[in-house]
Amino acid sequence: MRRFYRLSRRSVRLRPVQLLGLLLLLAWPTSHAFAQAPTWQRAVPVAQASGGYTQVLATTTDAAGNVYLTGIFYGTVVLGSATLVSNGQADVFVAKWSSATGTYAWAAGAGGSRIDLATGIAVSGSSVYITGDFVGTITFGATTLSNAAALNTDVFVAKLTDAGTSASFTWAQQAGGALDDYPGALVVSGSTVYLSGVSQRQATFGSISVNTPGPNTFVAKLTDAGATAAWVWVQSSGGASLESAPALAQSGSSLYVAGSFHGSSTTFGSTTLTNANAVLGNPDVFVAKLTDAGASAAWVWARSAGGPEYDEAKALAVSGPSVYLTGYFRSATIGFGSTTLANANPTLLTPDVFVAKLTDAGPSASFTWAQQAGGPDIEEVRALAVSGAQVYITGSFNSPTASFGATTLTNSVGDGTADVYVARLTDAGPTASISWAQQAGSPNGDIGRALAIRGNAVYVAGESGGAARFGSQTLPSPASTFGGFWASFTDPLLLASTAPAGPAPLALFPTPATAYVRVPALPAGTAVQLVDALGRVARTTTVSAAAQVSVRGLPAGLYTLRAPGAHGRTHTARLLVE
Repeated sequence: MRRFYRLSRRSVRLRPVQLLGLLLLLAWPTSHAFAQAPTWQRAVPVAQASGGYTQVLATTTDAAGNVYLTGIFYGTVVLGSATLVSNGQADVFVAKWSSATGTYAWAAGAGGSRIDLATGIAVSGSSVYITGDFVGTITFGATTLSNAAALNTDVFVAKLTDAGTSASFTWAQQAGGALDDYPGALVVSGSTVYLSGVSQRQATFGSISVNTPGPNTFVAKLTDAGATAAWVWVQSSGGASLESAPALAQSGSSLYVAGSFHGSSTTFGSTTLTNANAVLGNPDVFVAKLTDAGASAAWVWARSAGGPEYDEAKALAVSGPSVYLTGYFRSATIGFGSTTLANANPTLLTPDVFVAKLTDAGPSASFTWAQQAGGPDIEEVRALAVSGAQVYITGSFNSPTASFGATTLTNSVGDGTADVYVARLTDAGPTASISWAQQAGSPNGDIGRALAIRGNAVYVAGESGGAARFGSQTLPSPASTFGGFWASFTDPLLLASTAPAGPAPLALFPTPATAYVRVPALPAGTAVQLVDALGRVARTTTVSAAAQVSVRGLPAGLYTLRAPGAHGRTHTARLLVE
């Protein structure tokens, strides 16, 4: 059964010693200079007028700073000029907030007669992709999907085409079988969509059949052909008991998936992971890597972490060889390689937050550090985002006070009702520390469920219990109204710690080119665009295993090759096609 969470200035003359002190302060490392938590700058309710309910489960942004949201709603909700009315018990919504106009540019709904929800969202150019699950049938514009078994849950992936002030569904694909199947997260690279989730026993992904011994983790690849899409491959784990896979990240041809497994063991290719407490069936954490070889994929390595109680991974992100993982643990202690974290309440074993880093060495990986946060009551984490060496998490804390490194957050009510938190860790390589934590909340219960970073702006989304306070900002909604929100702040450290967002030069050859160009600096699978002299995208493709990009069929002329780089940069290179 699904749970819904209610969810006057004076002139000052400095003496020499004071001036020296000021200069030393200005020269102090940036991580100390910006250790204070940033101030909330904006808090926006999802529904500006509502006779229903919304819950944000995922968010992302684009290069223009527009905010995209998806999740679940029921009843009648108004977002800008769009009014959505649910078809049944609960439906999917997708919305775009325009940074230019300061209002919702568009919103779209999809659903059927039962409970339907969206758990993931990604944007690539004018394409907006969502994933979620549905029971029975669900309609996306002109496309209707039907469940393989009427009362069970199937997975969907759908695409909308963003026309600026409006959007429409282009296609929708499903996956599943006779038992319940669930999605986790999705990531997009060019025209390739990757999806994580859990499939049970026999499930089909288009023409691909998957037969697993239990409710197992899957990672699947889908290719967007414009007006249609097709499944390319599916890789599954091999455990006999329940698993979850809510987290997925991608770097070139490498994919990382994380979640939990309840059984005594599970396998990822040739790697077997063993549960720390198989007798009680409490879940342990896993993170695994696989490589996309184009038409197929293979598991490379897998690692586990856990203790005797309930431990679960919820989100991850990757930056170069660093893989960041977050979740919560109820065990008195939990081990991440040589690092052991202790629960803040070893008597009641209430959930605490962990953040851990693995270093990917290619064919293997190892835990580098781990950090804990929490208090005597329940602390949960739902999302993680990375920019340079800065790692951000969000979730909720129920404790009267909860410790995040040297920062103590005090609950707005103190009676066990949840407040939102967002915290930043700084990765120093072999170690890490929690720099600061910030909170928001109302007397009625609030939770942060999604994170996104764009430039120096950090976006947090979730749901709140009405007129929640975000610093000096208050959600403009009645105190009795529960629903989705998104909020943002700027972190000055992101300006100092991340590389410039401008184009980065990229070497390629030969030029002029007739059939292909080689781009040695880009890994296989990297999404690239070829833009003509008028600024139009002439081709979207990926780098091949031979580090080549095809230019066959392009009209002769001058083009710019664009590819995503680290820290939000864009690699560019000019080439002449003959």
